Formats: sequence, structure tokens, C-alpha cells
Amino acid sequence: LFTRVPPIKKLFTKSSELWQAMQDRNDLLKDYLDQMDSAEVDVVLCPGQLLPAPPTGVMGDLMIPGIIPYIPWNLFNFPAGIAPVTRWSQDDADNMRHYPTSDLFERMIANTCDQGALGMPLSVQVVARPFRDEQVLKVLTELDEK
Repeated sequence: LFTRVPPIKKLFTKSSELWQAMQDRNDLLKDYLDQMDSAEVDVVLCPGQLLPAPPTGVMGDLMIPGIIPYIPWNLFNFPAGIAPVTRWSQDDADNMRHYPTSDLFERMIANTCDQGALGMPLSVQVVARPFRDEQVLKVLTELDEK
């Protein structure tokens, strides 16, 4: 298997197609915000990255798996920030023996975690609704104080 990461579905060649895609995005955003309202969610915590900080010069090779956690928030224009919360440990390294490697991106992540990741920071991403940057900063401050 090459990868499970979905391909780009469409390249826009007409402005009408782009406008329709923007409307589809706005509909998706409204639905997402409605779900956040019904669940009474103000801030989302999620992985800052899919792997520990990579060695110097490696991130270009990991572009797609490295940015996957950011794509939805960039698409929706949600404010977000990242803070280190722990470090890659020997237990993490040992557990990588059980990490799946059936597709290209899984193998890239597994190989990167095997290249000097011990002691590298692991982070959390804090995400809020549009124009609620202060909520992101408040949670990041609280994480920094701990």
C-alpha cells in the first residue's frame, strides 16, 4: 500500500468551481461549529504533530504526515497554538515496535521516530473558534505554567 492519505480530489480550472468549493467549505464549517455548540466545546486539544520533533533536515521529507493535524484548522481559519507537554521517552521508542508500517507515511513516521527522537519534545495543539484567539492563549499559558 502506498498511502491511505486521500489524494487531492479536484484542481479548480474555473472560478465557478472555486466559488462552489468555498460554499461547500462554509457549509462544512457551519456544521462543525453547530456540533461544537451542541457539545458545548470551546477549545479543542489535539496532537501538535504526528511524531516527535524530527532531526534537522528531515521535515521536508515528512511534509504531508507532518501537516495533517493542521489542515482542518487552517481550512476553517481557527486560531491555534502549539506547546510542548512532554518528551519522547524510551517507552515511546519501545512501543514503536508495534506501530503500523503498511503504508508509506506510516513507514516515514516510524523511521523518523527511530532517528534520534529520544528526549525530543512532544506537543499539544490548542484550537479555538474563529476570533477566539484569547482562549488559545489562555490554555497555552496554563500549559506553560505547569
